[in-house]
Amino acid sequence: MKDSRLAIKIICAVLFFVFAVVAIYPWRIKSKNEWSQNDLNAKIVREHGKIRETVAATENLPPDDDRRLAALKQLADVDWQENKLDEAEKIVAGLWTHYEKNQKPNYDNNYADVMLMAAGIHRDQGRVDLSERNYDQIYFYDLHHEDSTTRKRIARDLNNLGVAYYLVGLSKPKNADGIEYYDKSIEYFEEALQNYRELYGANSQYEANTLYNESLSLRDSGQVAHAQEIRTQSDKLMSMVKRPCKLP
Repeated sequence: MKDSRLAIKIICAVLFFVFAVVAIYPWRIKSKNEWSQNDLNAKIVREHGKIRETVAATENLPPDDDRRLAALKQLADVDWQENKLDEAEKIVAGLWTHYEKNQKPNYDNNYADVMLMAAGIHRDQGRVDLSERNYDQIYFYDLHHEDSTTRKRIARDLNNLGVAYYLVGLSKPKNADGIEYYDKSIEYFEEALQNYRELYGANSQYEANTLYNESLSLRDSGQVAHAQEIRTQSDKLMSMVKRPCKLP
């Protein structure tokens, strides 16, 4: 009898423990995730506050002072992250004008960064035709400034142009109107893939991302079977590099 009562108590204790884990563990995970997100949000707010203070501290500097320009570029990036797209676009437009008027004979990373920011901001504003023209300008600029990193920039530009043309195709009222843009985007993706494979070898993260992007254009152009094949290759590579990033 005693053994029976002891067994019952043990069973009850085990059931209670299982219930506690099942009931509480998801809440603890959710709570931990929420705290992590809150900590991240607080960190972002602090960092953005510091950047705005830096911009305020450079207000009395000449408009073409490098410190002033760097602070404004950081502020534009912050506004972009906070989805204040109009504010970011206004700052970037001013920076673009400055760097265009004061072009250096050699490659200017600041100018290129500003052009890339403008293209991304216009894309996020839904101004996909303008974004595509921006990426064309960057590609043209990179083609005419050769150095040790030109090939990498060209590969990046080709991938960006592929995404840009795909988005323009999506913006067309009828799918048939977007086909020519999808086809053009596929051409850009294929060129980007060739460059990435020659630069980094087979199975790189760059190849995985570009394959994923190309699968979208193939799918929406009606090449569904080929799109699935490309998508499978992308997923396999992403698993290999353990970084499932699907952004351009």
